[in-house]
Amino acid sequence: QPAPAKPAPGKPAPTRPAAPAARPAPAKPTPPGRAGGGGSRLGDDFLKGLPGGQNPAARDAAVPAQTIGPAVRAALSGAIARQLKPKWIAPQGAEADQLVTVLSWDLNPDGTLAGPPRLVSQSGVTDANRPQAQRHVEQAMRAVRLAAPFDLPADLYAAWKHVAQFRFDRKLSQ
Repeated sequence: QPAPAKPAPGKPAPTRPAAPAARPAPAKPTPPGRAGGGGSRLGDDFLKGLPGGQNPAARDAAVPAQTIGPAVRAALSGAIARQLKPKWIAPQGAEADQLVTVLSWDLNPDGTLAGPPRLVSQSGVTDANRPQAQRHVEQAMRAVRLAAPFDLPADLYAAWKHVAQFRFDRKLSQ
């Protein structure tokens, strides 16, 4: 057997420069209005414009539902939608994306369900998606049960204790 080849003398092995000291990556600035953790885009001061919005004593008194404006109602609806979205699994099938199920339900002050969700209406039912229609209702009710207890501002309980019409459709699952 031939002897293993020896490295040629005369040329020293090239040396590598020492690796620079590891520097921590600069922290990426958080875009305004986006606190860490994701979820709600509402800031801590979203109640600022309401009577008693920042005063803790006034905030503890429930705000009557009649005095709540459209912006706060929209914020509450968005908060409910964000909590339902991960639980909502729309049925698949022919023309199932046309189905719209509307439910209502009542909530206790701690956000738990005060009773089972109720079917208000269903639209978009065709001959092709009729087999998925009942499943659509069941999945919507399941999403409500799984999302409870809802995390909503206690001082606005009068506004969210009865969810009159919440729409479950293809858009909610996107």
